[in-house]
Amino acid sequence: MMHALLLHFAAPLQAWGTDSLFQERGAGVAPSLSAVCGMVCAAAGADKGSDEEARIIAGFRAARMHSVALGDAPSRAPLCDFHTVLGTRAVNGSPLPTVVTRRFYRQDERYCVLLESTDRDFLCHAAEVLRNPRRGIWLGRKCCIPAEPPVRKPVMPAAEAHRLLLHGPRRIRELWWQPDNTEAADLLLRDRPLSFGLPGNSGRAGRACDYRPLRRITDPAAITALLTE
Repeated sequence: MMHALLLHFAAPLQAWGTDSLFQERGAGVAPSLSAVCGMVCAAAGADKGSDEEARIIAGFRAARMHSVALGDAPSRAPLCDFHTVLGTRAVNGSPLPTVVTRRFYRQDERYCVLLESTDRDFLCHAAEVLRNPRRGIWLGRKCCIPAEPPVRKPVMPAAEAHRLLLHGPRRIRELWWQPDNTEAADLLLRDRPLSFGLPGNSGRAGRACDYRPLRRITDPAAITALLTE
């Protein structure tokens, strides 16, 4: 049986970029699997390279995740924040002048994430640690603090979660649906985590993700049909 956990993400700023490297740090199109998995790892207090982290990553890799943008208003243009970085070096080791980085954020968005799995215990564990996090959780970046608790309801059958989404108080503006195969996808997003890095290392060494298929759906009739299958 397929079970589901509904997560609610609302905040003045959110950033879900999967290509946030070097001078350009994107905001992404919707909550990414790697970001939500990392949030659960943080809430569980799982250290890098730990058995707990490995279990959570395995649970997310076996699950399907759909992201929903809620509300009638169209998405606002991303906010751009500028940062300066000193002490950087070129590939050959020579010092570089001050580097300016641009970081983008989604403004005043409200997302719902539908996490589906046949492993009900995994979903219940994710819900429990997000209700009582051992470490701070944020919506993509540390400055993006949730405006409300992400978990409102217990784990439920997937069909019931679909009904709640369809008949909720806010309209579904956009749905990023994870199909069963790549042939039904509009794009492949590199956000399916393999590893979050090396133990005791805050850099990018050891981080790895592979690709996940997604469909972008905005037509209300198509969204309704998909969620009532």
